[in-house]
Amino acid sequence: MLAPRQKTLGLIYPGKFHFGTGKSERMEIVAGECQTKLDGQSTVNDYVAGQFFDIPANSGFDIEVKLGICEYVCSFLA
Repeated sequence: MLAPRQKTLGLIYPGKFHFGTGKSERMEIVAGECQTKLDGQSTVNDYVAGQFFDIPANSGFDIEVKLGICEYVCSFLA
């Protein structure tokens, strides 16, 4: 039997933030929209409800919410 994955749910209000992680994660956007940039990369990506992005272990990402609230489900992958 597979062990259940740990998940967190959250809200991000308008602003710019940086989050770090020790484990690899998948961030699923369930409502709203955001822009992100993974540590070590120069590309900024837009995400809306129904999309996701992965963050490698021992790294982090910048996230910006311009309007409204961005709701997410974070799944720890490792």
